[in-house]
Amino acid sequence: MNDLLEVGIFDGEVIDYAVKLEFGNKGNDFLRTTYDTHQMQIGDYVADQFDLVFQKKIAIAQAKKQIIAYVVNLVKQTIVAKDLIQTGRMLNSVRGRNA
Repeated sequence: MNDLLEVGIFDGEVIDYAVKLEFGNKGNDFLRTTYDTHQMQIGDYVADQFDLVFQKKIAIAQAKKQIIAYVVNLVKQTIVAKDLIQTGRMLNSVRGRNA
């Protein structure tokens, strides 16, 4: 079982635009901002999920899905807060995966 979880833009047609925002000079980075702003909350959420697995209340696979969904939601909130929505395609392209 792989332990790496990824959250980002995996749509090839949107990725160029997302990269320009993330690494451009406009201050429109959304992935780094999400991580920097919510690092403690993400860590706490992961710890809570680990506790649920340890207590045998949920399976590891379910915990991973919930962690991914939590971080995806935070990234989407950042995109909305930074007003980076033009068509909604990038927002809808934020996904997570168990890599």
